[in-house]
Amino acid sequence: MPPPSKGNFGIYDMGYGIYDHFDLGNYNQKGTVETRFGSRDELLNMVQTMHAYGIEVYADIVLNHIFGGPDNLEPNPAVKQYVFDEAIRDPDGDGVYDQFSPYPTNEIVWRIPDAEPGDYYIKIKGYWLPCSDPKGERGYDLYINWDGSPDQPNSPDNANWEYEPNDGNGQYNVFPGSGKHVWAHIDPCGDVDEYKITLTVTHTIEIRLEARREVYNPFDFVPTDQRRGYYPFEVWHNGQNLAPTALQAWTYTGITYVTHTGPGEANWSWNYSHFHPVDDRDYLGWPGTDEVIPNTKFFGNDLNTFDPVVQDRLITWGQWLTNTVGFDGYRLDFVRGYQPEFAADWINNMPRRSDGSQRFVVAEYWGGKAAIKNWVTTVESLGADADAFDFPLKSTLTDMANWNGADWDMSWLNHAGLVRDDGGNNLSGLQVVTFVENHDTGKESDKWLWRDWDMPMLTFCLPKGVPPFSIHTSTAFRSMITVIPASRCRRLPRCARILSG
Repeated sequence: MPPPSKGNFGIYDMGYGIYDHFDLGNYNQKGTVETRFGSRDELLNMVQTMHAYGIEVYADIVLNHIFGGPDNLEPNPAVKQYVFDEAIRDPDGDGVYDQFSPYPTNEIVWRIPDAEPGDYYIKIKGYWLPCSDPKGERGYDLYINWDGSPDQPNSPDNANWEYEPNDGNGQYNVFPGSGKHVWAHIDPCGDVDEYKITLTVTHTIEIRLEARREVYNPFDFVPTDQRRGYYPFEVWHNGQNLAPTALQAWTYTGITYVTHTGPGEANWSWNYSHFHPVDDRDYLGWPGTDEVIPNTKFFGNDLNTFDPVVQDRLITWGQWLTNTVGFDGYRLDFVRGYQPEFAADWINNMPRRSDGSQRFVVAEYWGGKAAIKNWVTTVESLGADADAFDFPLKSTLTDMANWNGADWDMSWLNHAGLVRDDGGNNLSGLQVVTFVENHDTGKESDKWLWRDWDMPMLTFCLPKGVPPFSIHTSTAFRSMITVIPASRCRRLPRCARILSG
């Protein structure tokens, strides 16, 4: 089943934007008491009912990140330094500096608290920009507020644009007003844009930036890759640069909750020290191809799973969740996002079954055969048993079903998956969970099956591996439709009934 905890996006959150681990739909947070799927009482009743019919229930477990929102802003000196270093770091302390992934531009709120009256000159620069592309690819939206005025965003037909000359060297634009936005470009790379604002009373100055790009027919200035870094690298007032001292970077990492009152429910809070980057050696990694990427900010605030405090909290939560709800096993979400050593430690610390055996675990490792096998065998060497979804087989089945009129050779199925791989990356059928569609591939048009459902569903029953019982949900648990006829399943003992909502 989907992640059971309260998500940052309230009733709209599928659970992968996890916010409060101990809120299972029984605390009023993020605009709702219930989660997208219902209340805590309904969750407990569902699990008890399934158990009464002999059905095991596996929880989707998110250990990679925690999401926060505008109500979770806090000053983050680690991120400020990371941005001013333009994501160039020496993580090993060997004197070799590398370019790492920028912190998302639109996830930082820059503030100068209690700024005194007078003129301020704010200089904006960019880094890790596509310098060889047209200037329309190097745009940004700049918002400044210094008196509490309401937000007044631009629109394509009514926008405030930066105008030249504006070089940050004595030439500047007067910002059009508190609460307004300016659309601008860094052109060429290395360009500096400067804006003047004037405070008449003491007030906090707030600066927000968002990476933008131009699109046409019709024209618009739309959000783009937020790793294109923009920041206020200098703020001048009365001849003094306030950026190194008074300027603060606020991020969505100051996470506190309502008081938890149930048995075993911890009352933790989280802050920037629990998330990457945590210090002047830490960094954010690149998405990579299919390797493990424990420092990469794919979703929300990336948990520092090397931190013993973070590890202990996530293990404690897993134990509480298992004992409270009675889950029989787990799907580990996005295991590429944290080190396999922690995955094994988490699994090994979960409550055992009544017979002393480990509960079932399957990992989502979206990658190639070699990477998946390496993860499974690494975890196994550390004393934990975790299966993996067969993404290589799913990719082949999708190609077969969506053949687009071209010839498709059925012999390509012979060694398509992990179980029957003949290139040295095979796994036992007891280490692999085969599937045709899931909640991710079923929502992305370049990955879903759209032409011939029956063929992959039938061939899916033939190779070895553990077939899953998959429930796809939209707003709640719904009645299911069997897409493999029962007559076929009777003739194929391994055939799972693959259901789609």
